[in-house]
Amino acid sequence: PTVTLTQPHANTTVQINEFMLQGTVGTAAPLDKATLTVTGPGGTKVSNLLGTIVQPTSAPFGATRVDESLFPGANNVTLAVHNCHGTGQAGTTVNYAPVANGTLIRLIGMEITQATQDTLNSVPLIAGKPTVVRLYFTTTGGTTAINDVRGDISGFRQGGNTPFLAQSVGTTNVDTSNDLGAKRRDLTKSLNFILSPDFFQQGLTHFRVERLNVQGPGGATLACSGCLNWDASFNRAKTLSLVVVPFVYLFGNRTADTGNTLMGGLGYFNNVYPLTGNFPTDTSGINLTILPTRPTPLVLPRDNDRMLFGLQQILDELLSQPGNTLPADTHILGVGPSGQGVAYNPGTAAYGDIRAIEDASVQNDPEFYGSVWAQEIGHNFGRKHVSTSHGEMPPSDPNFPYDHGGIGEPGLAIGTEGWNGTPFVLNPGLPANGSKHAHDFMSYGMTQDVADHTFSWVSPFTYTGLARAFQTQALTLAPPSQVAAEKLAISGNIDKNGVVTLRPFHRVKTAFARGTGASGDLSVSLLDAAGKMLLTYRFSGQAIENSTSLAFNELVPWSAETKQIVLKREQTILARRAVSANKPTVVVSRPRGGETWGAKATVAWQASDLDNDALTYTVLYNTGADSRWVPIATDVTGLSATVDTALLVGSRQARVRVRATDGVNTTEADSGTFIVPGHPPMVAILGGADGKQVNRHTAEFTGAAYDPREGMLPAARLQWTSDRDGALGSGRHIKATKPLSSGVHVITLTATNAQGLVASKRVTIVAK
Repeated sequence: PTVTLTQPHANTTVQINEFMLQGTVGTAAPLDKATLTVTGPGGTKVSNLLGTIVQPTSAPFGATRVDESLFPGANNVTLAVHNCHGTGQAGTTVNYAPVANGTLIRLIGMEITQATQDTLNSVPLIAGKPTVVRLYFTTTGGTTAINDVRGDISGFRQGGNTPFLAQSVGTTNVDTSNDLGAKRRDLTKSLNFILSPDFFQQGLTHFRVERLNVQGPGGATLACSGCLNWDASFNRAKTLSLVVVPFVYLFGNRTADTGNTLMGGLGYFNNVYPLTGNFPTDTSGINLTILPTRPTPLVLPRDNDRMLFGLQQILDELLSQPGNTLPADTHILGVGPSGQGVAYNPGTAAYGDIRAIEDASVQNDPEFYGSVWAQEIGHNFGRKHVSTSHGEMPPSDPNFPYDHGGIGEPGLAIGTEGWNGTPFVLNPGLPANGSKHAHDFMSYGMTQDVADHTFSWVSPFTYTGLARAFQTQALTLAPPSQVAAEKLAISGNIDKNGVVTLRPFHRVKTAFARGTGASGDLSVSLLDAAGKMLLTYRFSGQAIENSTSLAFNELVPWSAETKQIVLKREQTILARRAVSANKPTVVVSRPRGGETWGAKATVAWQASDLDNDALTYTVLYNTGADSRWVPIATDVTGLSATVDTALLVGSRQARVRVRATDGVNTTEADSGTFIVPGHPPMVAILGGADGKQVNRHTAEFTGAAYDPREGMLPAARLQWTSDRDGALGSGRHIKATKPLSSGVHVITLTATNAQGLVASKRVTIVAK
């Protein structure tokens, strides 16, 4: 017979009296003996393995644990098998180096992190956000290195009496080093615990180390010095309500990818922001609304101010109507493949670059585009750039504590399955000496800066600032509800020389208010025909990032006697607008009613104005099921608009409304009812480029689906299959419950909405 040993490997060193035995026996005749002999400095131990571990016929054996057979020092391990033709054997060496009596493991650091943390654990923790505990150890006593240390920690909520238990993910090797900085930069140098949701619910949680073992349960229990109890407070975070407007960027004739790129980028965004959840697997942190894709003729950055004006107008249309379901602190993000980004600082409107559907996606899309959106929405929350080392335009935050726009402290990506796998440490690097380093997303350091860039992530400075600003803005942008009244929607911008560009105003009946009208260095006064003051409304302008101009978008209470509108800065008149004598007229000519819309549809109208004023139009869509009108075309100066219907809610009683304004006076007209067929959901598979190799034993898949009516579809509506292995499971993130077959697979994610409409996405992977 023949014997082959694959475990233990030659010269394996263990610190507990245990080793793994695995191999193969080949025999032409049944075995009558199989003996394991271990010979070491303290003697010899012989074990009979026939019929238990080694079978009488040709077959593999193990892997199985062999306990209490080693002697301290070098041990010769030999497996001998015998049949009627003779004996075959194979051997190897195992070194047993038990932990010496008196050896202690000393805890030199602990951190609880959700994206970034410092050594003082001063970065706030968010309830409901995936959390990792990292423990850092050194040794004292007789043994200087202890390998494969595992452990358990427990926690219980303040006021509760049921403890939660977490086992370490893998093991760590502990040595005599006290270099906490080096250990924090390497995930293998800490003992890591991915906490269950019980640990990080809102409130105070008490933690403690329960036990440490060498090489797993059953191994020697290690004494720990400094393993005291510690506390952590998890704070509630308000959900970010986000409206996304995708654009066809006509200047380059390219269309925003609202599938993989948008979903993956928002996953990165959720990670680096102080938000609950882990988008798209857990959508509790981002309440997402995607509006229909629309074209833009704007050329960026030349027309940055007009882009923000348009986005703010769309958001104000949504918030000011009676059927509004969005909170007052909703943000709007325009995305288009333009290579640009811009935002109000502070404010609620931002725009950022996105990959075009005409281009192939790449692995770092979530980081690349997600970091752009994180920066622009960061400006909305009052955050400035954090470095001038990459050509950032002022103002840059003078309080930023780290060199060259770096993240300063090691980051930890916990939930970025759609990007780079999880979890992994983002090493801050040493920007001071010009070496590669990770950049705070509020800097201009980007992935294309190959000379010095590793990753984009978030620093404790930016994360903590956002945590404060997020809650503050949520309060300041939620004025008390009012009775619906007629208001004047005004907008425009003021350049550094005080020159004003007024946008078309319009009148609307709404209970929504952007502010109180009681304070600010700017004001709008309404005057009657005799020049008498009817009302004064005060406000402050909004800064546009990387611009010296100020913008304004306000809703001013209206008086029917108004004949002139005056804009002032303090007592200085900046601009005037007269109120014409006549309202415009408008009639919707398409759709007439009764027709069915296809993938593209045209809305057309006729309009006139007795005063010969230039007219501007807004087109809104309603399903007939409620009073919510969704803006589908804004700032239109022609007499028609083409609509992409893919992200419209289907209806058999749909209507459109066309609003015409002469700059103040406003008229609306509705169409007859028509049919918009329901559309299947939009499906995305994240982090799964065609040809990607996966471990067949540990394969994981992440995906999501968005439906215009339902929003992000629940996990139960997402089904995963393999063309070779059949059903794999359901959910936004799944782990294979059994090994995939070796070779090429076509993995399909199928999503079904509440109307039974089905869509799917496929990716080809190689399982090894």
